[in-house]
Amino acid sequence: MNNLLKKIFSVFLITALVFSALAGTIEGGKTSYASSANSVSISRNEVVKNNVVFLNSVKNKSINGNSTVTYVEDSGEELKFTPLYNDDTETYYFEILIGKAGNWKIKEHNIEGVNYTSDLDIIVHDSLYDMTGSSTGYVYKSAISENTNISGDNLEQVLSQLIGLNRNGNYAEVKVTIGNSSSSGVFYIDFDGVSSSINIPNNIYLNAGNYTLTIEVDGYSTTENINLTSDYTNVEDINNDESPQLRSLSSTSSLASDFYVKRYSGSDRYATAVEISKSKFSTAENVVLVNSDSVNEILSAASLAKQKNAPILLTKADKLNSYSENEINRLKAKNVYIVGSEKEIGKAIETNLQNNGKVVTRLTGSNIYGTAISVAKQLSSFNTVIVSSSSSHSDSLSAAALSASKGYPILYVENSSIPSETLNYIKSKNCSVIVVGGSATVSNSVQD
Repeated sequence: MNNLLKKIFSVFLITALVFSALAGTIEGGKTSYASSANSVSISRNEVVKNNVVFLNSVKNKSINGNSTVTYVEDSGEELKFTPLYNDDTETYYFEILIGKAGNWKIKEHNIEGVNYTSDLDIIVHDSLYDMTGSSTGYVYKSAISENTNISGDNLEQVLSQLIGLNRNGNYAEVKVTIGNSSSSGVFYIDFDGVSSSINIPNNIYLNAGNYTLTIEVDGYSTTENINLTSDYTNVEDINNDESPQLRSLSSTSSLASDFYVKRYSGSDRYATAVEISKSKFSTAENVVLVNSDSVNEILSAASLAKQKNAPILLTKADKLNSYSENEINRLKAKNVYIVGSEKEIGKAIETNLQNNGKVVTRLTGSNIYGTAISVAKQLSSFNTVIVSSSSSHSDSLSAAALSASKGYPILYVENSSIPSETLNYIKSKNCSVIVVGGSATVSNSVQD
């Protein structure tokens, strides 16, 4: 899909659950959301065992660190869950993972505002076949089958509501081939339980008329006939710019009606980094991995990502983030460059990557100054370095764009002095220096 544009719609089912167009349109009740009378929303009411269901209360934050919920199956077996914390939205949520088929109902909870616990009940199936009647994959497609008259302006939004499942009941990418005797195109829809994105072919033009849609996922295939009531084209989106043009679906955005708005979004910072990666890479030999809280290391990684043609993915220190791990596997990456010490990204993560066949290179120093130099030493060539204050993240953030576009490494200094190892490294390279920030952050004495 290298020649495809990707449109990532502003849809958040874990954090915001505002994909209101989807609620009530998924066929057979397989996917639904809690009624507005409840303060908590559920991502799915029917699922194959060992797949996650999310309970969320972003709107009113009624789930807190002390919240608990206990599910009970008809046989009397109970499962108690405690919440997880989303750093970016600063809210708590539940990941409900059940490994036994059955009818699971809420027995106890201490969440305010839940008036109808039946809205949060979950039917767990042994297999995809038990749930859908198909064993090779499945696509929820009622958004199309229940409304076959679709305008060109709404085609992408309708297609983005297709939800694919593989044979294990996990979310999977859906391929949609739309065509008639005069024109055709192929779209790819990816819904991961968090957001929905759609890849579209370059410069496609579909005249108004009748079309057949062939919808495929993991060996499963089905067809739908639609009437395109007006022409569809993405030619106007290109504007001679091959970068992805991403339109927001938010009906409340004043920009959405007048401009094309680029948005890369996930449920948190980890998922957002993955969405950026997905928008740029179908495969990648190299990946740069950084601790999500290590701002200086993330910024210094920009030049490395440029020269290695690699995405930057994020993780916590103790365990590789699942979004990032899945993305590394999707990219079929061979090399992982870890930026930071074992305190920032633990040895266990490095060992796990190596056990999965990855060549891991750790770039670190005794401090942030040394780590930045270690990154610079990994670069193949450059004739300029960027110098920024280690304590002025805003200046360094501005410098990161230049670093990423040119491949110039970012090196850190203190306000009134240059660490000796940084100074010696700059002297050894005999290259030009760009100082970022005013004298308040990098004093004139340092520049001189």
